[in-house]
Amino acid sequence: MEAASRVRMAGVACLIGGLLWAVVMSSFSALGLTTPATPAGFYVFESLFMVIQILLFIGVVGLAWSGAAGNGWFGKLALGIALLGRTLFVLAEAHLLLSFSDFSPLLPLGALVTALGMVLTGVAVLRAERWQGWQRFAPLLAGLYPFLTMFPLLAITGDVPYVLLAGWGLCWALLGVALTQQALAAQPVIASATTA
Repeated sequence: MEAASRVRMAGVACLIGGLLWAVVMSSFSALGLTTPATPAGFYVFESLFMVIQILLFIGVVGLAWSGAAGNGWFGKLALGIALLGRTLFVLAEAHLLLSFSDFSPLLPLGALVTALGMVLTGVAVLRAERWQGWQRFAPLLAGLYPFLTMFPLLAITGDVPYVLLAGWGLCWALLGVALTQQALAAQPVIASATTA
């Protein structure tokens, strides 16, 4: 039961992180804003994104705890790559805060490594067949989204609109819902196994 509770809490963290990401990026898109120019605004913005990145990191940890990717080497490697990508995002936000800059080379690297790791994790989840329903596609969606939308547009135009970045946050929120639902579904099974 404790394992299911940890996964559920990680799912909630992922859901909140994804929604915050989507709201912040959508607000920037709707209001035509860029990174705040004032020191106070910059630190508030970057601190918020540091929290978001940590919440999404916890979501990937929860995915690992869930066992959805199976016990084999492929699932473990895939999750390791996804966790490395999320770690790069956290380090990028720390770099931005320390350097008072609106760009870190770790940001695009974090996005690429995270997306690759989540595609591989999504494949591992599908192969393991431990999740059922729409939830089993949530990790793959979080990985494919940048390759299908953000990265091609970046290659063509050199920029990614905030609205597309917001969409990636919604993918992470969906993964958070999937984690939470799968943890709730697994709880009675875990509880009956411990009492038997």
